[in-house]
Amino acid sequence: MGVLSVQNLGVSSPSGAILQNISFSTAKHLAILGVSGSGKSTLAKAFCGLLPSTFSVHYTHLALSAQAGYVFQDCISCFYPYLKIKDTFKMVLKEHTAKGKNLLESLNVPLKVWGAYPHELSRGMASRVQIALNLALKKEILFLDEVTSSLDKSNTQGVIDLLLSLSVQRVVITHDEEVALKLCDEVLVLKSGRGAYFGAIKEYLCF
Repeated sequence: MGVLSVQNLGVSSPSGAILQNISFSTAKHLAILGVSGSGKSTLAKAFCGLLPSTFSVHYTHLALSAQAGYVFQDCISCFYPYLKIKDTFKMVLKEHTAKGKNLLESLNVPLKVWGAYPHELSRGMASRVQIALNLALKKEILFLDEVTSSLDKSNTQGVIDLLLSLSVQRVVITHDEEVALKLCDEVLVLKSGRGAYFGAIKEYLCF
């Protein structure tokens, strides 16, 4: 397991503050819970260096002890629209492309996806492809941004089972407490851009 740690993180956009005084440290599977607009994705992207250049970020300390990858909520639009999935893997992995194809197969992605365009994928399948690409790049921590939102119960459980089978540390950005409980050991709850709770998820859900 890697370590995620941050002290006194604040993030502002041109329209105002998004996060204020966020501090925590964990080496466990972490859920980031909160309603829409609470700053969940902003916090995750701050760890991965994915915030827009127009955002102001300041902190006393912010660190990841292992390489991290990000699985985006709007996963289909994250791919090059005019490249087939196999061509995206070739561009990113170069001579290691075969590894990517093998990973897709291990994640129960149908072979036809290899030759498909992004718009031909379902949202759940696009998430699996993103996960495979991160694993091929040897990411040890996966930030998973609402990967089960808008999926039906069966597909949600399929994604949960897949994630539980992987030997990576999970940081799950979600508003779904049931998903968080199944995938994570600890939880950070955000409310209006501030930390409202950090600790064991089972204790939080017993409140």
